[in-house]
Amino acid sequence: MLGTIYAIQRKICSGPFVSRYSTDEGVGGLAGSQGAFRICSFWLVNALALAGRVEEAERNLQQLMTLQNDVGLFSEEYDPMSRRLLGNFPQAFSPIGLLHSIFTISEAKAAS
Repeated sequence: MLGTIYAIQRKICSGPFVSRYSTDEGVGGLAGSQGAFRICSFWLVNALALAGRVEEAERNLQQLMTLQNDVGLFSEEYDPMSRRLLGNFPQAFSPIGLLHSIFTISEAKAAS
C-alpha cells in the first residue's frame, strides 16, 4: 500500500488533488487535460490515514474541504491550475468521499 501511495503522489497528484489517470502522452488513459477527480482525492486521504500518516491525511482533507461552493456542495472535479469547479455538479461521489475520509481519520486517530 505504501508503494501505491508513493506512486500515486508522484505520478497523478498535484498537492492533495488526485487525477483519475495520467494524461501524459504515451501513457494509458485519455489524452487532454482533466481536473482532479474528487473521489480519488478523498481515497488518497483514506489511504494516508490507514497508513499511519494521519497528519498528512488531515492536511489534505482540510484543503479539499475548502473547495465547496457557496452552499457547501462539491463538484465532481476540481482544476487546481484555474481554481475552478468542474464536471458534474452536484453529485454523490464527493460528499460520500468526504464523509468516509472524516470517518477514516477519526478511526485512525482512535486506534493510535
